[in-house]
Amino acid sequence: MASRREVGETLLAANYLGLVETRRSGDFACRISGSVEGRGFWDAGQQSIDDVLAQVQQAVDSGDVEHISVFAIAPVPLLVYLGWHLDDKTPTRLFQKHRDQFIGWSWREQSDPADFEIVASQQDESAEDVILICALTSEVNQAALPSEVSGLPTIEVRPIDSQAGPILISNERSLTNFAKQWREALALAEAHFPNARRWHLIASAPVTAAIEAGRAVVRDIHPPVTIYERMNAGYEAVITINN
Repeated sequence: MASRREVGETLLAANYLGLVETRRSGDFACRISGSVEGRGFWDAGQQSIDDVLAQVQQAVDSGDVEHISVFAIAPVPLLVYLGWHLDDKTPTRLFQKHRDQFIGWSWREQSDPADFEIVASQQDESAEDVILICALTSEVNQAALPSEVSGLPTIEVRPIDSQAGPILISNERSLTNFAKQWREALALAEAHFPNARRWHLIASAPVTAAIEAGRAVVRDIHPPVTIYERMNAGYEAVITINN
């Protein structure tokens, strides 16, 4: 996880004042341990996120916190879960760990921002299940999907004129472009598949994009979203949000 020094240097470079002194209104650390294949890992991870965000919400409600900076590394389903739980009323900025050690968690504004497109199946008002694909870090191998969701209609967000890869989201404007297109993809899912009772999310994405994917899911409006993790034998459903 990001060290206090890395967090402090990143926030100061972004013209933030850094962390305040008190535990309640400053540094909120969520540590998730165990193996993704271990018993109870996903439930424990969700509970850890719930506990920490409850502390954050108390600080927000009391007026101690007016802005949230997020430094996260975790399996994609937990990042989506984190995004879904983030308060959309509080200004929030996501930071990402970059492979270039000289950049660290800061955004690389010199690179050109990536753009994204939506590729969707034909409209099907009778469909009760829809697959949402986020293919940013790598292509999603649909042959690895469980048999019960194989062949379902799909909506995919993918880069335009850029190769999917781990450094695709290195410019913060790329993340903004993705978030905008992802929300449009969810709106398209509502319009093309109005009778869908469940969405199935398969994402190969950087951490910040995974968080944004969860933030776009609207409570009490969108259907439940089941999130899949890539295991050795293929994709497995591990978490459901908006249930």
